[in-house]
Amino acid sequence: MQNTKDIFNLKLTDISGNTSEEILDTYINNLENFINTTNLPSSSYKIYMAYLNGLKYYQSLANPNDNAFKELLSFMNSQYITLKKKYPKLNLEGRIKSLLSADEKIKDKICEYIKENRDLKNLNFSLRDFIAFRYILPKNNFFNSEFLEVQRCYKLLKDQIDIAEKQGFNPIPIRKERLEKIKGKHNYNINPKEVNLYIPKFKSPFFLKRFSSFVRDYIRYPKETLYQSLHYSANLPNFENTSQKAIEFQFRTSNMHKHSEYGIFSHDKIYKQNNFFHILNVPTYIKPNNYGLLEPLTFEKNLKTKYDDFQNIYNIPYSAFKSKLSLEEQKKLLDGTHCAVFNNSSYKWEIKELKFMPILDYKKYQINHTSIQKNFRKIIKHSQKLEKESER
Repeated sequence: MQNTKDIFNLKLTDISGNTSEEILDTYINNLENFINTTNLPSSSYKIYMAYLNGLKYYQSLANPNDNAFKELLSFMNSQYITLKKKYPKLNLEGRIKSLLSADEKIKDKICEYIKENRDLKNLNFSLRDFIAFRYILPKNNFFNSEFLEVQRCYKLLKDQIDIAEKQGFNPIPIRKERLEKIKGKHNYNINPKEVNLYIPKFKSPFFLKRFSSFVRDYIRYPKETLYQSLHYSANLPNFENTSQKAIEFQFRTSNMHKHSEYGIFSHDKIYKQNNFFHILNVPTYIKPNNYGLLEPLTFEKNLKTKYDDFQNIYNIPYSAFKSKLSLEEQKKLLDGTHCAVFNNSSYKWEIKELKFMPILDYKKYQINHTSIQKNFRKIIKHSQKLEKESER
């Protein structure tokens, strides 16, 4: 029998492979084997089964070659074609969460469920943004008004919901506690007036009463970081008699998108700081091709999309990544102590120890150093302690 502590050494970043799909498959097999061959306390068993089921759920959604995913893209392309007739130059893009980001999401939700004394059997119902699609309205110079731009965003939300529901997407209600938190008073990190941020005081006429049960309105109620957008999650139409699966829809004006992606309160600068290359942290982006139809990008294009802002820092020509790293080099990347940089003289990728790259804030990214990972371990140890005490 394995020691219970062994589970703490089972990390995605310890596994080498050619793709994140191979790494996840190996990791799931290792984790399943651990659960089946270890005498775990019942509390820990429930936690690890929830974790395993969360990973399997991600695995079932995150395969761009799966027939259900292709069917989803067909629905999204139909939506996009219809909406572009009403909103010329409307942009639609999607992404599948990276493997490490999904792993952290699952662990974070497990900690939240235990803290709130919720049933871990329902965990997968809270994992709704493994796949997300974002509609971005182009700036309309004719309106020249933030008020009208925002109202147009609410109108887009309404029109998209009408189409999606007819296709069979089923919006998922927001828990009352979550809704109250969104609408609660926030202490903003920055004064909205300093960045000329428009926050509407009144509900939009396009925001129907029933929308308030499932739409997260971050336009009227921005996050502390001043992030603005409209979000809602929906279960997919029941493809091929599969179980219900959820994705997220987002809606922004061009100004909201600019602030979120590139502004002083952007996602990467405040919410999830990632400042170095790691194979497992590259999402799969979904963008229109030359024919205007959505398709997943290749790994090289995904890499360039995520790390394009860092090209000027490291001067890395991403097309050169097509010359693949060896398994040994990948292992060094995946163990969390090395990163990949490009040598312009030899025109080859080189693996460098992170201690030689002081600019890289890797501890905020690497999964076995994150606060989420620490909280996850702490939760398990605490549950084991409580169980032992109850047995006495």
